[in-house]
Amino acid sequence: MVSERICLDILLAIQGRSVTFSVSSKDEKAHERKSTDQNSLTIAGLYRPLLAQYNLEEIDAAVRWLELGEYVHKVFHGMLSVVSGQYYYQLTPRGIEAANARRFPDAERVLFYQEEDPYAVFIGQQFNADDLVLQW
Repeated sequence: MVSERICLDILLAIQGRSVTFSVSSKDEKAHERKSTDQNSLTIAGLYRPLLAQYNLEEIDAAVRWLELGEYVHKVFHGMLSVVSGQYYYQLTPRGIEAANARRFPDAERVLFYQEEDPYAVFIGQQFNADDLVLQW
């Protein structure tokens, strides 16, 4: 189950962080430059600290929920990173807004609480003679 708490923890872990990467082309090997993306975090930088509080499946599910809600997105740099699958996570404007507010919009919050209550109980009784012995 994806909880609001873990999703906020993920947004706050990414907020204010940055990833620096090299930008170059075949013609510019000698003039390779560095670039930095704000509100970004590598996969290891995100997952490793969270593993102290949450299991891997919970983190994966929460990151997926945040991707589907457009709070975070994957950033690939260059064709090699796409082919190799190397990417990092970056907050979207919507993710930055939720991290700053330290809460999700009310319309989104209801999505965290859709599962059935495992402690809910329904007790029913029919009005026939066979059920008279069940009265207490």
